[in-house]
Amino acid sequence: MLMSPTDGSGEEGVCEASHSDSIFSRLEELRFRLEQQMGFEKFIEAYNKIKAIHEDEDENMALGSSLVFSTLGTEHQHLYPNILHLVMADGAYQEDNDE
Repeated sequence: MLMSPTDGSGEEGVCEASHSDSIFSRLEELRFRLEQQMGFEKFIEAYNKIKAIHEDEDENMALGSSLVFSTLGTEHQHLYPNILHLVMADGAYQEDNDE
């Protein structure tokens, strides 16, 4: 049963906590699947390159993307959007926790 925030039960945080837990769970599941498909080493290498590109505003995006695609190889290039999603979600999570 979902409680409304004004019912005085103190349950309003439960829905919010389960929502963030489900987001975290989905992200961890995505990370796990990517590691399984690519292998841990290749996943980490691609993840770190994508993260570095997004953190460095001066980086040439086209050059950075070509480096990532060369790391992924043709076999895993289709996974780029999933890795990018994970990098961006991790970045948003860290920004929220830095405040």
